[in-house]
Amino acid sequence: MSGHASPANVSVPFFTERTQSGHLVPALLFDFQNQPSGGNGWLGLLTFHPDGLLEVRIYSPYLGVYADELDPNGFTSRLLIDTTTGKVSRFYDGWNLDELTAGKSGSR
Repeated sequence: MSGHASPANVSVPFFTERTQSGHLVPALLFDFQNQPSGGNGWLGLLTFHPDGLLEVRIYSPYLGVYADELDPNGFTSRLLIDTTTGKVSRFYDGWNLDELTAGKSGSR
């Protein structure tokens, strides 16, 4: 995880890479400090599922809502990462936008 390159809206810029030994390394950006009220309490929630899936969502206990946004670069507020294959699915407004493979960023 990283920060200090605030996205235009409440989304999770990301990319995935594989190490030389083949391990998947997802890099996720959570930086909401430029949102109203110092960030509106947005939190990045990571859920590690037993089947190897990593679910990424954004939630604000301050606002009491999950984010569901798509920014101009194609980044969304919800991701599903298969930690074995490196495939990433982006979701927006209840729809799966696409599936990306390791080594590609969310802006494609």
